[in-house]
Amino acid sequence: MSAGLSRAACPLCASIRPPSPLTSWEGLTWWSCRSCGGGWREPYVPETEAADAETGDTYARYLENLRFFENIAREKADWVRRSAPLDLASVLEVGPGTGAVADALVQGGFPLSRYTAVEANPEFADALSRRGFAVFRGHTAEVMRAVAAHHNRESHSLVVLLDNVLEHVPDPGAFLSSLRDSLTIPCVVLVEVPNERGLRWRAPLHDALRGQRKPPTFPGHINLFTKRSLGRLLREVFPGHVSVRLKGLRHPDEVRRLLQSEELPKAVPVVLGVLRALPFDHLLGVAYFLRATAHAAPPERSA
Repeated sequence: MSAGLSRAACPLCASIRPPSPLTSWEGLTWWSCRSCGGGWREPYVPETEAADAETGDTYARYLENLRFFENIAREKADWVRRSAPLDLASVLEVGPGTGAVADALVQGGFPLSRYTAVEANPEFADALSRRGFAVFRGHTAEVMRAVAAHHNRESHSLVVLLDNVLEHVPDPGAFLSSLRDSLTIPCVVLVEVPNERGLRWRAPLHDALRGQRKPPTFPGHINLFTKRSLGRLLREVFPGHVSVRLKGLRHPDEVRRLLQSEELPKAVPVVLGVLRALPFDHLLGVAYFLRATAHAAPPERSA
């Protein structure tokens, strides 16, 4: 095992090849897997077990700045609607945070009674409960089995939304496999994660655009995804059709949400305008986010 590593294998593909170091920030180090192209952060400890000050401060600002989420939630709600006929489906969102997508779905006519949230953050969970949403608290295997049983009883097909969640979850393959094996109904799984391709050189570029130095990626992200590593992970878990695409930043509201600030650095509108005219982030494979869709059929029953 390489020095400074707590893991003997990549959390995305289980490769035991020695990884290569990417970058570091204070007591954190990020590593790249030589087999799948993804990676992870050391120490490999999820924020639910040991939240750092930066993560706690960021989440505290989320509830104070709901408008930054509301401004982009409608597009994400449309993504959910396009994935399945929602008059025949329920929605399970794992890690909804402020619940902006849930609100956008309901405002668009989706029945509140057919939306379920799984949320580990107690402040976010309380806020969702006060608005009438069904909330299962925590991300443990027991919680996920309970929410799967809840939807199995409803007998609707299911859309599972994991919006910037898998980068926080330890051993995401095992997490997804447990959810898959617990469901007895057809489901479509929607995933958005940060695209960490080129992290080594993108981090100083983002610092220059922001005008200040920050961690190379959000400290709570323990998994690093690339298009190749995300596709490989999902295809190993879900035997049905899997697609992965790039999703670049194009609107100022998307950047405001990331920065949690109304004021944008002067370079940002210029860069967004250039990207709208010439999507070189897509051409280079370094668009800010990845979006994936996976279809999972229920397990076959023994005769």
